Amino acid sequence: MGDEPYPPTRLDDGLLEVVGVFGSFHCAQIQVKMANPVRLGQAHTVRLVLKTSRMPMQVDGEPWAQGPCTITITHKTQAFMLYHSAEQTDDDDDESSTSEAESSAPHDSPKPAGPASARA
Repeated sequence: MGDEPYPPTRLDDGLLEVVGVFGSFHCAQIQVKMANPVRLGQAHTVRLVLKTSRMPMQVDGEPWAQGPCTITITHKTQAFMLYHSAEQTDDDDDESSTSEAESSAPHDSPKPAGPASARA
């Protein structure tokens, strides 16, 4: 726990992690592990109340300007996700599938020109 006032993040606790970012540049830094988001807390339900102005939003890559509303975010369910083992890289998969495809493909020699190609 250290000096953080919130318990450590767990995948199975049903809590949402509420974090803050300072802007798009800060988001980019977080993506490349050069910065961390500001941890604001944990909650079962998060309610955002937009009162007057339009706020830029984005969900699943689709941006829009949201007018006044109340947005409620809850934890509905949890899905199992597949992940790639550190023992094998994507490059290993590509090389093995390419070599298998090459070895299993029949090696046909060029066909000799027949009467059909002579007429053309």
